[in-house]
Amino acid sequence: MAVIRIVIFLSITTGMAMAVLWHARQTVSVGYEITALERKSAILEERNRMLEGQISSLRSPGNILKSLEEMDLELQPPGEARGDAASIIVGQRGRKGGNENAR
Repeated sequence: MAVIRIVIFLSITTGMAMAVLWHARQTVSVGYEITALERKSAILEERNRMLEGQISSLRSPGNILKSLEEMDLELQPPGEARGDAASIIVGQRGRKGGNENAR
């Protein structure tokens, strides 16, 4: 009877030790995942700040005008319809074979 008790006690002790080790391993694994996700989050936040800066730059009136000049386009005053809807906003300048009605 004493041998059976010892075997049961050792089985329970071994089972509990395995459960504690499994839990500790899971805790370490989750800790590594959290660290990796925090690192990825920091990288994405930095990229987000960079992209927001680019958006601000691209939305600046000076940059928009520069882009229009590079594309040889000019802004048209609102309400001066010249045929199609796109020409109300942006008209082609006449010097490169564009629309002759544009300014």
